[in-house]
Amino acid sequence: MSMMRMLKRKGGGGKEIFTLEEGRVIIKFPATLSSASLEDLRQYLDIFYRKACRLTDDPVDAVDPKMFDKKRETAIASAVKREASLHDVKS
Repeated sequence: MSMMRMLKRKGGGGKEIFTLEEGRVIIKFPATLSSASLEDLRQYLDIFYRKACRLTDDPVDAVDPKMFDKKRETAIASAVKREASLHDVKS
């Protein structure tokens, strides 16, 4: 079910429950979120995931750096390409 259908059906905020082997994870959210609030939520959930990874038996393998900061990853890739093209021009 899409998030919009859930909000319309529940007439306001929503609540998601994820049942894991260790217990339930419950997320409550308001009916509307601005773009800025959605970005804040995404960043907070990234932080939450990183903290949860520290609690695992093998935290180094649990954190996949590709999961985080796609904008930063894209910016780094662009900078590397620019640097390579500048190097090619100078050669």
